[in-house]
Amino acid sequence: MKNSLALALIFIVSLTRSSIDAATTVTLQQGVSPTSGYAGTIDAFVTNGTLNNADPAKNYGGAGALAVAASGLSQGEFQSLLRFDLSLAKSQFDSTYGVGGWAVSTVALSLMPQTANNAIFNAIHSGNFGINWLSSDTWTEGTGTPAAGTTDGITYNGIAALISSGSQSVGSFSYDGTTGTIKTYTFSSIGSGLRNDISSGSQATFDLFAADSQVSAVFNSRSFATTTNRPALTITASAVPEPGRAMLVSMALFSIGLRRSRKAR
Repeated sequence: MKNSLALALIFIVSLTRSSIDAATTVTLQQGVSPTSGYAGTIDAFVTNGTLNNADPAKNYGGAGALAVAASGLSQGEFQSLLRFDLSLAKSQFDSTYGVGGWAVSTVALSLMPQTANNAIFNAIHSGNFGINWLSSDTWTEGTGTPAAGTTDGITYNGIAALISSGSQSVGSFSYDGTTGTIKTYTFSSIGSGLRNDISSGSQATFDLFAADSQVSAVFNSRSFATTTNRPALTITASAVPEPGRAMLVSMALFSIGLRRSRKAR
């Protein structure tokens, strides 16, 4: 009986092992992934500030920086939008596991914080910020810079309408106020909206905003000169057990239980 139980357990482990071990990670970073050069990111910061060329009616999508800052700070509130094309991730997961044969396990956003080297930004300060997934991807990056804002893309005045279309939180995160080292923020929640975007290989928009009254951070944008220091979205997926395999596991467990029950009589 002990030998049969051991063999059954080995059988179960062998059936489920591939599902446990099989995990594929895809990183989407402008100009870096894949080797031919991923080009599916757009981003922009917006602000309600009015000093040093800041203007809530202007766009700053051409800047080499993104920013998050609390309302009430001297230079105004800052939010940042990022949008990633997820078709490459879906293609990789489909190729590895088959269409519908995988499920997302983790998603993380990596950002490189930098010094506030333009007068438009608030001084860097530690604090908390949130990230929301937005249901609407209908916004334009624009070409504005801190030195010359434009009106050809998303602005602070236009972000409320974008957010009102629907959003889901992916988590609240802590920024320690340091610069020069890439920070990776693993999402604590992956809602239905983001999961659907990944499974369909569509676009996903994220809004970064202050979650307290003191945070102020500046991050490299997708157009920053050093490609490896640009924002990166990392998605990990694993195989979903086939129904037939799950049934075999259930049958094995049932058989073990039945034999033990008969043994006890």
